[in-house]
Amino acid sequence: MVPRVLICMIQIVSLVQGAHQDLHSGVFGGSIPEAMVELSHIFASLISAEGQIQIDGLSDQVLPVTDDEKEMYKNIDFELERYRGEVGCGRLLSDDKTDLLMRRWRYPSLSIHGVQGAFAEPGEKTVIPAKVIGKFSIRLVPAMTPDHVEKVVVDHVMKVHEKLNTKNKVKCFLGKGPSVPWVTNPKNENFQAAVNAIKKVRGVEPDLTREGCSIPGSDRIFIKLNSEKFQNVHFKPKLSFLRKKIIKMITESEFPDFYKFKACDENFKKSYIG
Repeated sequence: MVPRVLICMIQIVSLVQGAHQDLHSGVFGGSIPEAMVELSHIFASLISAEGQIQIDGLSDQVLPVTDDEKEMYKNIDFELERYRGEVGCGRLLSDDKTDLLMRRWRYPSLSIHGVQGAFAEPGEKTVIPAKVIGKFSIRLVPAMTPDHVEKVVVDHVMKVHEKLNTKNKVKCFLGKGPSVPWVTNPKNENFQAAVNAIKKVRGVEPDLTREGCSIPGSDRIFIKLNSEKFQNVHFKPKLSFLRKKIIKMITESEFPDFYKFKACDENFKKSYIG
């Protein structure tokens, strides 16, 4: 597997303030717009049960899928039923391999993570929380920008709030510093050097995936390396059992431009390849 993408996650916080203090549901229930109820409506408006994000304009920046890209998914070694079993879920959101892989790698996703301020301990509770903070994240894919996503998400949440007409106080904002997704061309010579090395060591054609975790700060590193000075960069998982063999296979003849970079001394070459 040779990943060619780094995704990024943005954490979003939605704060709903109802009454100025916690209240007893047996006394005040049914008479006020509860903060937790409003937050539940906000959560439900974000994404459908089938995993479709329901925020207008969120996907406007996502690049269109090309025919070449579609072809790359066909031969990827991936079994739907095995994946479902490993995850341990009852069903997947798609029965088509290409569609499911695109859902994982190609398109943005939204996940709801929890609520701060609400009762979460074992046992019964009758408190109506005065303030609750909902936390969710959105996976950004190449070409999406945090500024655009933040704007459409905040607009969406405030529209839901206005429609509910609760008169509660609602805020929505980024809860974590934004990052930028990164993608590169898998046909460049650096990728081909990695592909050739894996073929020689393992005897298999590696999958060129779009799977890449969000590593803090890595977006800035890869964007810098992929600038004018460093035209082609690839992200390779650190596979210790292959490391030495792959380094040996990536020769100067297979990776000529890499050795032309002025900043690429021996230490940099080792850290980059390894």
